[in-house]
Amino acid sequence: MANKEKLNQKEKMDSVYRNTRHFYDVTRPIFLLGRDELLDSLHPKVDETICEVGCGTARNLIYLAKTYQNTKFIGMDASALMLEIASKKIKKEKLSDQIKLIHGLAGGHEFQEKIDRMIFSYSLSMMSKPREILENCLDQMPPGGTIHIIDFGDFKLWPKFFKSPTMKFLNLFEVFPKPDSVKEFETNKKYVLNYKPKLGGYSYMATLKLGGI
Repeated sequence: MANKEKLNQKEKMDSVYRNTRHFYDVTRPIFLLGRDELLDSLHPKVDETICEVGCGTARNLIYLAKTYQNTKFIGMDASALMLEIASKKIKKEKLSDQIKLIHGLAGGHEFQEKIDRMIFSYSLSMMSKPREILENCLDQMPPGGTIHIIDFGDFKLWPKFFKSPTMKFLNLFEVFPKPDSVKEFETNKKYVLNYKPKLGGYSYMATLKLGGI
């Protein structure tokens, strides 16, 4: 049953990107605001390993790999079609030795490498069980390991005539913003959450790690 669910999720992501993958990188900067701000805030140490969950076409990974040449990167995505494009772009930039790609789902994946940082860049809102996924990732990270998130928020300060059609538009692409699933970690002393709404709730940026470290 679990394997069938994973297969269905992968097939769903392929169906979402089957046509849009060809112009994804051109159109997404209009909507996915603040990605570079998150990437520029990482400042990884030498020999750290960073994994982006929902890496898509590897746009963020290539940006980071060019900036931090002594850092190893892993990109995970549920869509094999998106990873095909990512692989071609990585080879074109001659970054295959620095960036590894994984076709899989973060919820039940067991990473073979030590992951120091994880990035969810507008991908968590496309996952059905975001809290479980974040917990699974944190459980596999070393002491001090941090998850960095940017995603759509609750649009709290936006007028209803904007919020309603925007949500409907996002839903067409299997995007269902769930900022509360991240904010819930704030009430659990096991975790340390730094959550910042951006642009009146259009998006949010957050870091999450285990407490007491």
